[in-house]
Amino acid sequence: QEWTAFRTFLAEMLSTPAHDVYRESSEHLIQILVTQLSRHTQQRIHLQNADTAAVWQAFRQGGVIISESCAFHYGLKCGDIMHIRTEKGMHPFRIAGIYYEYASDIGIVVIERSTYEKFWSDRSVSGISIFLKSGVRTEDFIQRACVLSAGVQDLSIRSNRTLLQTSLEVFDRTFAITDVLRFLTIGIACVGVLAALMALHIEKIREIGVLRALGCTPRQVWFFTLVQTGCMGCISSILALPLGVTLAYILIAVINRRSFGWTLQYILSLEVCIQALGVAILAALFAGIYPAWRAARLAPSFALHEE
Repeated sequence: QEWTAFRTFLAEMLSTPAHDVYRESSEHLIQILVTQLSRHTQQRIHLQNADTAAVWQAFRQGGVIISESCAFHYGLKCGDIMHIRTEKGMHPFRIAGIYYEYASDIGIVVIERSTYEKFWSDRSVSGISIFLKSGVRTEDFIQRACVLSAGVQDLSIRSNRTLLQTSLEVFDRTFAITDVLRFLTIGIACVGVLAALMALHIEKIREIGVLRALGCTPRQVWFFTLVQTGCMGCISSILALPLGVTLAYILIAVINRRSFGWTLQYILSLEVCIQALGVAILAALFAGIYPAWRAARLAPSFALHEE
């Protein structure tokens, strides 16, 4: 009775059953995701194709949708034929579309459940996506589902919010090294600007001595040196931005694609560019404090004696 109540409870919700299985194609072992096509499925799968309506129509009629990594590794494109070994023998499936996917580097083939059941007798379900109606609290649903399924079926129920939080934590731990590299890069930039400014300071000792002899105050020397430093940081960052954008595109479109088979969305953010410009200028100004202090303390008699 409790299981029946649970099934009735699920029936009140919009659900999409899915099944994940490995099958053999004509050349290799592939991962197949069996899903029941619904409006929510179409929202979750982000296609590369422009004509999404035609893709879903072909998908309903027996076509398959493959992930971007699958298309890259096996040299497939929309309209090609993929032969998959079924219980009725090898069967050709036309590729209706390609979608962005980052869960598997070997690639995934998505098949509609009605199409899958025509060629395989497997009716099992690996998971169900449940979309709660408005006003239903996620925590209440999970608690009630666990109580109703206790002793009947072991279920692992996780909300999208929990999955998102877990994914972000994993990504934060994975890319924690990038924060270290960022600070290391800023430190190296400061050292480089400091070395350049110290060399410039040695070359301009006589010039600074003449300025001091003509009445230039230490504060004006400070200002003059820091303006030079800020201009160096600004010009270097402006020259570095196109190089950084180019390297980012190469990383996304070439290196990342060859390593994993997928590409990320290339978004050029003006905010990030302005932030990089500001960091470069601040790093240059910070590195110029010591040379400016040395220049301001330079005695005119010593500089003129060098002259």
